[in-house]
Amino acid sequence: MNAIRELSLDRQMLTERLEKVAIGETVTYAELSEVIGREVRMCRHLLYGAMHTLQRDNHMIFDTVMNVGVKRQDDSGIVAGGDAYIRHIRRTSRTGARRLSCVDSFTDLPPDRQIQHNANMSLMGAFTSMTRRKKRKELESRVKEAQDKLSLAKTLELFQK
Repeated sequence: MNAIRELSLDRQMLTERLEKVAIGETVTYAELSEVIGREVRMCRHLLYGAMHTLQRDNHMIFDTVMNVGVKRQDDSGIVAGGDAYIRHIRRTSRTGARRLSCVDSFTDLPPDRQIQHNANMSLMGAFTSMTRRKKRKELESRVKEAQDKLSLAKTLELFQK
C-alpha cells in the first residue's frame, strides 16, 4: 500500500514541476530526477502520467527531447506533431492489413470471423488510402478553401473520388 502512495506522490510532484514550465522551455531528465529523488527514466510511467494529467486538465503538451528531457510545445509545435500521428496510423494500418492477409484458410473461419476479417481489411485499406500524401494535400486544399474544419460528410466525400 505504501508503494502506491509513493508512486502517486512522485507523479504529483512531477505534475507540479511540469505545470510551471513555460511554453518552449525544456526540463532536463536530471532536474526531473532530482524532483522525485530517483532516475525518472527508470520510472517513465510517472513522467508520462504527469504529462497526461497536464494535457487533460491544463491543455499543456510536452514532447520528449531525446536524451535531454521534455519540452512544452507551443501551438505550432502541437499542430506539427499531428503529422507523426498520421504517419503512425498509416504504418499501423498497412502492417495490420499485411498481417490479416496471412490468413491461410479464410473459408475455414467461422462466419463472424470472416466478417470481422473483411471489415478490418476494409477499414485498414481506407486508412491507408486516406493518409496518402496526395489525398492529404487535396484535403488541405479543401480546408484552405473552406477556411475551417470540414464536416465528416465533406471529408469522406473528398475520398470518394
